[in-house]
Amino acid sequence: MKFSKLKNLLGVVAPTLGQAMAGPLGKSAGDIVAKVLGCDPTPQAIEQSLQQITPSQLAAIKEAELEFEATMKQMDVDLFALETKDTQNARKYFAKDLTSKAIALSLVAGFLAYIYLITVADPEDNPMEIINLILGWLGAQVSSIISFYFGSSHTPE
Repeated sequence: MKFSKLKNLLGVVAPTLGQAMAGPLGKSAGDIVAKVLGCDPTPQAIEQSLQQITPSQLAAIKEAELEFEATMKQMDVDLFALETKDTQNARKYFAKDLTSKAIALSLVAGFLAYIYLITVADPEDNPMEIINLILGWLGAQVSSIISFYFGSSHTPE
């Protein structure tokens, strides 16, 4: 397991440390969180400790996050810029790759075909839970494809 896997788990409590976990500062952020939790600075140990976190440890993580933010500001480190730098050239690298385009087109076509089939089919033939599950998943995939090819609101200034 890598520190990036802890981004979502930690991001709820300490978003800055969670974001740092997923980037090049993952080891540093992991060391800070491990020190607060009193565990080994490994992703597995941190994940286990976060599952058994106490209110005082929660407050200590929040305090450590504020200190981390201040340190990053003093060092003029922009975590958002580091994160976007890691992925900013994805469109350029995949411009000539037909695999990503084929997957994107097939998902969009599948999404549209599924919507068509749902509107034409008898409502009693399809359980609503399954319809919602498939539409949710396909909708998320299509949204990711559109964000990849046409940009998203999460861009550097």
